[in-house]
Amino acid sequence: MPLYQYEGWDMASRPVKGKQSAASEQALYEVLKAEGIFLTRCMRLDGIGGTQRMLKPIELSEFCRQTAVMMGSGITLSRALGILRTGTEGKRSRFIYGYLQKRMKQGCPMSSAMEEMGIFPEMMINMVQAGESSGKMEQTMTELANHYQKEHQIRTRIQTAVQYPKILCLAAVASVLTIFLVVIPTVEPLFEGMELPLVYCHCPSVSACSNLADNAFQRKIPLSVGRSKTFSSRRRKAVKNHLYSKVLQKSKQSVCQRTSNASVP
Repeated sequence: MPLYQYEGWDMASRPVKGKQSAASEQALYEVLKAEGIFLTRCMRLDGIGGTQRMLKPIELSEFCRQTAVMMGSGITLSRALGILRTGTEGKRSRFIYGYLQKRMKQGCPMSSAMEEMGIFPEMMINMVQAGESSGKMEQTMTELANHYQKEHQIRTRIQTAVQYPKILCLAAVASVLTIFLVVIPTVEPLFEGMELPLVYCHCPSVSACSNLADNAFQRKIPLSVGRSKTFSSRRRKAVKNHLYSKVLQKSKQSVCQRTSNASVP
């Protein structure tokens, strides 16, 4: 059954807060009414702290392995949960172990308590229930620990393998954006001023990128290419002049070379 956190008033008009398991809000209202509590507010706790985040495979593996080791040493399951609760540092883990131990002391099976919390996988709950029925909880918890350890390793390998294609795609997109938004709009006016044909100037996509770059330069909009940078108009003019001087120098050299070749008999 789901767990609810409630607020209300008792028969002496004193505020009361607590947690109670119930099938629904109406069932919670009836249970508290029988205890002499008038319900004013309730919130369902789907997991821990109102979140539905399931436990990770590595967390499940550690929980099952530690429980199996202590049960193999002759420690009862309820006492093992108490030891885990005392030895852990995380607030979330302490609440989990404390709640399981509390429900087991109330006579509830561990599988039912795990199902109430809503943060354990269904397969694990069924396996624990089977272990309780067969009396082989130690072997069951050991097998579960090995299973979730392998699942954690597989997930880690998959995430590592996926990172490389992501980096390549981002690098490719950054390179294309740099060429279309920075390089081509900077070089294009030089060829237009020198009346030299540029094949890519008539491409619609290049023209659109050139217009976008001009607007970005005029409004000083940062272009995100790896890092966000704001290119000032002075820097753009300096780049234009530098490239123009290089192109002009090469053209003069070619003209001189042609003249010298023509003068030679």
